[in-house]
Amino acid sequence: MHLAQYLSILCRMQRLYFISLLLSLSILSFAKKEVTRPLTRTFLVCGVEFTMVRVDEGVFQMGGTREQRSDKLSTDKPVHTVLLDTYYIGATEVTRRLWKAVMGDTLVAGNEWLAEDLPQEWVSWYDCQRFLQRLDSLTGAHFRLPTEAEWEFAARGGRQAEDHRFSGSDEIDEVGWVYRNSGSRTHPVAAKQPNQLGIYDMTGNVWEWCSDRFCLYADTLQINPQGPATGDMRVVRGGSWDNAVDNVNLSVRQSRDPQYTFYDCGLRLALSEQKEPVQDVLPEEKRVHVKGQNLRFRLVTGDSIAPYYIAETEVTQSLWRSIMYKNPSRKKRGANPVESVSWADCRLFINELNQHTGLHFRLPTAAEWKYAAQGGQHSILYERLDGKVDSAQIAADRPKYMSYSRRKAAKGANTFIRMLNVPLVGLLPTIKYDDAILYDYKMALRDTAAYVYSGSDIADKVAWHYGNSKSRPHLVRFKRPNELGLYDMSGNVAEWTEDRTVNGGSWFDHEDHCRSVDSKPMAPSMSTPYVGLRLVLDPEPQNRK
Repeated sequence: MHLAQYLSILCRMQRLYFISLLLSLSILSFAKKEVTRPLTRTFLVCGVEFTMVRVDEGVFQMGGTREQRSDKLSTDKPVHTVLLDTYYIGATEVTRRLWKAVMGDTLVAGNEWLAEDLPQEWVSWYDCQRFLQRLDSLTGAHFRLPTEAEWEFAARGGRQAEDHRFSGSDEIDEVGWVYRNSGSRTHPVAAKQPNQLGIYDMTGNVWEWCSDRFCLYADTLQINPQGPATGDMRVVRGGSWDNAVDNVNLSVRQSRDPQYTFYDCGLRLALSEQKEPVQDVLPEEKRVHVKGQNLRFRLVTGDSIAPYYIAETEVTQSLWRSIMYKNPSRKKRGANPVESVSWADCRLFINELNQHTGLHFRLPTAAEWKYAAQGGQHSILYERLDGKVDSAQIAADRPKYMSYSRRKAAKGANTFIRMLNVPLVGLLPTIKYDDAILYDYKMALRDTAAYVYSGSDIADKVAWHYGNSKSRPHLVRFKRPNELGLYDMSGNVAEWTEDRTVNGGSWFDHEDHCRSVDSKPMAPSMSTPYVGLRLVLDPEPQNRK
């Protein structure tokens, strides 16, 4: 090959390298812009300021996942799925400065000559509870220790988790003080780099008390787990300056006696998200008293639908029996929804109920049922600003559905690119859905911001379905209500409508069939042990007999 040809090829390779490098940097900068910084709350107590970091709700795999390199005998098995609501957690461990500001002369730990920005140690679990009570009285908030699940989710980086072995990195020297780099002592908080959420020292420095009692993990889905109700030992997480590197993985957990203090154990604060009381956002309520039954209805209004009242719960067996003097349900329990009733049976019941009360009850239409199930004008579709509704912006801000096949393809593309030993590594922005359970059941073509189920994207929060019902209906008002304060519009029993459809799914159905849009026709003479009804009352004034 001639020298001129070689130089020409070399120039072309350099040009391609430069173009690919620019393209990679531009895409990475775009992806960086897409990352939103977590919200924080700052508190001031007796001149000492501390910060709490918001951790958005999500689903994650808790325990000894692959990158944690734990053995089969570890207490972090089995790996299990956990769903958590939004909460706040301390950006740093509680410092000696904050402890002294809150507890005054009752400082229980350490020597006075130690720096005040060191984490507070030598505190028992019960000392932490006394500290939290005093802190609450000074701030008016309700601080607590994090649950073990909250601790691990935050340490992993929440929704921004990147499957690191330690909190924020796979390199221990970047994020944590351990035996090999600590000089056998604690170090000031926030001296190492934070994790993806901006939280410091969740690996090493000092162990941190959690609120849970210690027990072995279960292998089932856990929703906001609080730990067992009984037990002598409490959980500590995170490792300390006195531990080897292998003992500070994110999934490592220990049990300690809550009445004792330890030279390498402190605490980190947690705070539940403040939510408006349900009654402040619910629409007008109407009460009807029927033979000892106190029925509650919620007013539903809309731009394209006539106002109506709809019952908070399905018709119970006790209400049906008080009017019809018999209970057709196969599994009899007064506070359970009535079931094994046909559409014709419902019409007879409503006719008797109307004669008894002088009111005009009826079944909801399919459109009324669906509108109420999705939360009406109190749905997350809506945002009221000076009387205006801006649903388009809310829909745009909501996470969009991405099918499993698309997520898998994106992951495969990134894996392939990382195998290339060229500067194109990182060319494709990583698409992560650690909380994929939140979105797997969204319909692919569904352009809406409403919840998948009535009141939540997670079926287990609001619905009794085949996966959690143990093959039977359950008490009404047991699960969480939707935005209108309506219970069991997803699951428990499916509900007849005036259009001779059954809506919402039941304890017998898979959760996919308990969506707020689920509806299917049924013969009006047919009755099954998983179909009941819900009442509607028109708002026009009615006279009692």
